Amino acid sequence: MMILGDTTEPSFWGEVFPYWLAGVGAVFSAVGTIAVALWAVNGDEWKKFFGPTLIFKPLRDFAPHGTPGKERVWYHLAVHAESKMAGFGSQKALNCYVELERLQKKSHNSVEFEEKYFPVKPKFAWSPFPLKPDEIAIKSDAPAQLDFGFIDVTNDPVRFTPALSRWMPDEIQQYGAVAQGEAVRYFLRIYADNAYAANFAVEVSWPRSWDGTFENLGSCVDVCPIILENSSSA
Repeated sequence: MMILGDTTEPSFWGEVFPYWLAGVGAVFSAVGTIAVALWAVNGDEWKKFFGPTLIFKPLRDFAPHGTPGKERVWYHLAVHAESKMAGFGSQKALNCYVELERLQKKSHNSVEFEEKYFPVKPKFAWSPFPLKPDEIAIKSDAPAQLDFGFIDVTNDPVRFTPALSRWMPDEIQQYGAVAQGEAVRYFLRIYADNAYAANFAVEVSWPRSWDGTFENLGSCVDVCPIILENSSSA
């Protein structure tokens, strides 16, 4: 706008800049809309190629650990967030939690494993429970520790029990514990907002008798990871 008596000519950028700025804003808005749409349609592949990969690893090679007098022998899993951008610093997997998808149980007199699904999938507890929430962030340079399960000598019979965080469905109490002569396969899945996760399963079996001493309790139970062919997005 010209002011009366002002003979200054308006500059080129003074006229063009507002239109240029509006055009740049429109381009960024369009790119953002397309990115959101692509994420919604194929977010799993985006997580796979750009986000960290979450991997379960047995902690201490599944060696049990506990303290005499504490009445429990514990087994833990480590969850690692492997970064795809190692040269650009640490990556972080957001809002991670682990669910028990299903299990397979072989009882004393069974030859084959029986499959069991849950209408509401229970969550495992992050260690130390209950100080950690159900959902946590995991950095690529700082693995998280998951409470996988424990053997409590006060149980009758003594048995291995999965360490679920807030509640234990009746089906878990009936099918999920492992007593002498039994075996259970636990199929775990980890979820995160921005990460890709490998499928993971663990078989817990109790093939040997226990002599009643706390020190030998862990040696009665075999805890072994199961290799799964497929992976899933978190």
